[in-house]
Amino acid sequence: MTKKDWIYTLALFVVMVIIYEALSFTPKWLIQLKFFSPPEFLLSSVDPRLEQNILMNSFMGVPLKGQWWIALIYFIFLIFNIFGEEFWWRGYILPRQELAFNKWTWVIHGTLWGLFHVFWKWNLIILIPSCLALSYVVYKRKNTWIGIITHMAFNSVPLIGLIIGIIG
Repeated sequence: MTKKDWIYTLALFVVMVIIYEALSFTPKWLIQLKFFSPPEFLLSSVDPRLEQNILMNSFMGVPLKGQWWIALIYFIFLIFNIFGEEFWWRGYILPRQELAFNKWTWVIHGTLWGLFHVFWKWNLIILIPSCLALSYVVYKRKNTWIGIITHMAFNSVPLIGLIIGIIG
């Protein structure tokens, strides 16, 4: 990672946070449409029908205070998720798409990566612009670490809430 890569990483993270905040109203709008409504069994921590708060006192029905094992398990799953997605999408698929799509690779790649998250269909309006932004920066800089670091930082926000709840 060069100094310029770190600047791109920080800027990308800020852009993704702005996208998330600017479009955070869309899940509540989308779930009104039958196709986009979430399943009834959805965990409360990701349910768009419920008001979300980063500060939690329980996770999946388990009181958080003093339960450090929950943060550890969450972190392990986060590592596997981020490295798995980034190595697959940016490390394997993106370079092959570049051979076929040249300068439009990041658009196709970002759109497909966003649609890969169709299991969160009520979040697609938020996800696709973020996926396009991340794909563009990784494509432009030719550095998968930018995607790994930004994706990890963005998806670590709930972990911060968990840790605050564990500390109590």
